[in-house]
Amino acid sequence: MASGTSRRERGESTCQRLIATARRHWQERGYEAASIGGILAEVGLARGGFYHHFADKRALFEAVRDQVEAEVLSWMRGVEPRRAALQARLERALPDDPAGTAALAPLLLGALEAAALELADQPDADGWRQLHTSVTLLLEGLRLVSLQGMVPAVPKSAEEDRAWQTWQRRGASTPRS
Repeated sequence: MASGTSRRERGESTCQRLIATARRHWQERGYEAASIGGILAEVGLARGGFYHHFADKRALFEAVRDQVEAEVLSWMRGVEPRRAALQARLERALPDDPAGTAALAPLLLGALEAAALELADQPDADGWRQLHTSVTLLLEGLRLVSLQGMVPAVPKSAEEDRAWQTWQRRGASTPRS
C-alpha cells in the first residue's frame, strides 16, 4: 500500500512539474512557439508519460489556466478559488441585489481569466498588483453604487477628485442594513 501512495505522489509531482515547466515555457516563448517536446525534455519525461497525465497540449494548457485562475482568485484577499467564492464576494459588495451578483459573477470571472492569461506573459508582480487594485476598486465601486443608488462621474479636475474622495468616504461610512 505504501508503494501505491508513493506512486501516486510521484505521479502528482510529475504532473505539477509538467504544469510549472509548461507555464514557464509559455511565458518565455508563447503558447504556439513552445513545444511539448521541449517541455518534456526539461522535465525528463517521455511522450508516453506526458499522455498518461494529459490528453494533449490543450489539456495541459487548461491545467495551467486552472492553476493561474486559482492563484488569482486566492490572491484576491484569500478567497477560495471557486466560482461560489467569487459570487460570495460580489454578494458582500452588492448585498441587496442577489440577481445582479449572480449575473456579474461569470462576467467578472471571465474578465479575471482573461487578465490572468494576459499577465502570465509578465514575469514581474506589477501587473498582478494592478489587477488586484482594479478588482478591489471595481468591487468597492459596485458596493458604493449599490449603497448610494447612483453612478459617480470620473473626476476630471482636482476639485472633482476631492468630491470623489468625499463620496467614497461617505459610502464607506454608510451603515449597511
